[in-house]
Amino acid sequence: MKPDWNRLGPNRPLAAEDAAEYVESPTAASLRIAKLIEAGSSPLLVAGPVGVGKSTELARAAFLLVSSRPACVVALDRHENMRRITAGQALLRIAGEVVRFGIEVLEALLSTPLVEDLVTAKVLSAKFSTRSPLDGADTRLTREPRDLAVSALREVSKWGTEHRIAILVDGLEKTPEQTARPVLDALADLTGEADIVVVVPAHCVYGPMSDTVIAAGEKAVFLRPVGFNADPNLPSPCLPWFREMVARRLQLGIEDLLRAPADFSDVVTRCAWLSGGLPRTFLQLLADAATYARLHREADWPAQVDLYDAEMDLRDSFRRLLLPGDIDAIRNVEGTDGLEMDLARKLRLLSHGILLELEEQELPVMRTNPLVRHLVQPIQHA
Repeated sequence: MKPDWNRLGPNRPLAAEDAAEYVESPTAASLRIAKLIEAGSSPLLVAGPVGVGKSTELARAAFLLVSSRPACVVALDRHENMRRITAGQALLRIAGEVVRFGIEVLEALLSTPLVEDLVTAKVLSAKFSTRSPLDGADTRLTREPRDLAVSALREVSKWGTEHRIAILVDGLEKTPEQTARPVLDALADLTGEADIVVVVPAHCVYGPMSDTVIAAGEKAVFLRPVGFNADPNLPSPCLPWFREMVARRLQLGIEDLLRAPADFSDVVTRCAWLSGGLPRTFLQLLADAATYARLHREADWPAQVDLYDAEMDLRDSFRRLLLPGDIDAIRNVEGTDGLEMDLARKLRLLSHGILLELEEQELPVMRTNPLVRHLVQPIQHA
């Protein structure tokens, strides 16, 4: 069987309906998110580096919640410019997605004025409008964004269980600090109407802004890289998880994997280590290696020689993200909690996954991404 390597989709987060492709993370993050919401912890903040799987875990948490309450994922970044999004536009988008969810998933009968206002605001498809095209387009919005969001949450909640609706908001990790603050304040204002889970940018959970975002009694779930091993000659302790991820994404059975070339297993092992425990990086390395296999050898399966080319590409991408002073700064915090690093630098390096914040012996420890380590200190190929 020829694998369809495009199915790896490194930049494609799994949605709630992609349950067959999901492999539960060793961190059990989605289960923790769901249980915290069911226990009444709202608002709940979720943070982690790029590529750690925040969107996938958020969607999985929504899947786990549906047995107890309606749960709607609102991916703001799929619809809005996240560098310019306003609190009002975020509230309108949430209202539109909640109403769409109510109509399509819960088969709710919602009030015509609410639906028409959201169609007018262009956050709900015109296919839901009951207005005749002959009536002409009414471009006036008669209610404020917060009022529409509250109305949407209240109306849709009536069609769920006895529990109120859970809203899982994704995409805010891409916003700068001055943009994120008003949006987070607007979301906090909705906690009386819904259970709120929101993915937040790193600057919200590190440094002085964190004590204004994470209020007393609120919870934050940090998604950290999984299965990191500092020794390239030792396999990741989470290697079975990475292997299962490949099988599920490619929709391959055990028989198909057994028929793969012998060194494919070594390729997966190497990808797992090079990824630093970031699922997106793991999938990207494997997808790029498969591309080189087809390009250079017309082969269906990548080998170590193909992975070497993919590795060099990704290393170069990380290198271009580095600024003057980064190398020395990375050397200085390796194996420490990173508190002495300049905050702006720390946020940037963590956000890009150049620095990895791990948990070792129940304490946070900074480790260098394996794809950058050759710049900090020479490493040997496995």
